[in-house]
Amino acid sequence: MSSISVSVNGTHRQTVSLSGNCGVLSCILNFMNHSIVNGDREDVTDEYHVAFGGIDSTTSECVDWPKLEIRVGDRIEIEILEASVSCPPESRRGHRTSVSDFSRKEYIRSMATEYGWKIIEGDSGSESGVK
Repeated sequence: MSSISVSVNGTHRQTVSLSGNCGVLSCILNFMNHSIVNGDREDVTDEYHVAFGGIDSTTSECVDWPKLEIRVGDRIEIEILEASVSCPPESRRGHRTSVSDFSRKEYIRSMATEYGWKIIEGDSGSESGVK
């Protein structure tokens, strides 16, 4: 599987990959503007980072790598490599199929609504369907 290499201001910072496994690999540049309450005062702060994550389809695990902190003025270079030595994921956790099942059900419900269909739900032993 391909790797994603990130450099900040011309310095290589991190390469991530699923090490030949099938799956999904993401690199996201984040900007957050939020407030922090300090006693009677509320301060607004900006936060910037590059986040890496994915799903290892071979093990059905979600994987994450450490975030790269960045700041205003930084130049971020993202390179897609055919294959490379990469940093191991910082964490692995089971992929929650119930969440993806819920998302699929919500998609079907929204499509049924869009097309004016009525979904009749039942248990596996009864008749159910879309009309």
